[in-house]
Amino acid sequence: MNSFSHKPTAPSCVQCARAYQIFQTTFRTCESFLNSFIQVRKDRHAQGTPTDLEQDLLRAMLVFACSGLDSMIKQLIPDALPTVIDKNEGAELQFRGFIEKKIGNDQKLGMEIMALSITSRTPREHTLNRFIAALTQDSLQSKDQIYQITSMFDIASKDVYVKT
Repeated sequence: MNSFSHKPTAPSCVQCARAYQIFQTTFRTCESFLNSFIQVRKDRHAQGTPTDLEQDLLRAMLVFACSGLDSMIKQLIPDALPTVIDKNEGAELQFRGFIEKKIGNDQKLGMEIMALSITSRTPREHTLNRFIAALTQDSLQSKDQIYQITSMFDIASKDVYVKT
């Protein structure tokens, strides 16, 4: 059957391994939907507009791809973002800016973070956990949400999407 092209190779960093497993499962499932679509059309010698059943297979593939993207990104955030923040000045600045904005907009949260900073043995870890929870609380399927997350990794939006 046909398959998708440009499947990326496994990442070399441990922090991306679980996200890559999600990607592989999503890839295989979407490929299966595509192969089913192709087989159904082939079996009925189809030409032209797909039937409702065929369109449902394509819709299922799209929905599963979006869900897989959401899951993969949500796995990358707790697994890889802390390391990126520790090693990348731009990501650290994004983290700091996010916390400053949250503190400025929410007096109660500001007091909690200040109390945490004074009393906790690991205030950065607790604050980072709050940051990760805030980033993963919503569905991450819109372009703007994905760009927001990539900016937290200090990845420019132009590097995420390239027009061909």
